[in-house]
Amino acid sequence: MKRSILVLLVLSAAAIFAQNQPTTVALKVGYVDSEIIMTQFSEAIKAKSDLDGLV
Repeated sequence: MKRSILVLLVLSAAAIFAQNQPTTVALKVGYVDSEIIMTQFSEAIKAKSDLDGLV
């Protein structure tokens, strides 16, 4: 019984400390222009021509 209470306390403390980590890293959000990738990336151009050849 005492062991289960001790385990519960340790897990609760670990959960509390895990949530209190400072979040000083800025969130970076970006976007990808897939049209530019599809028109300039040689592997994408080859894949597109291969797919067009199948159709």
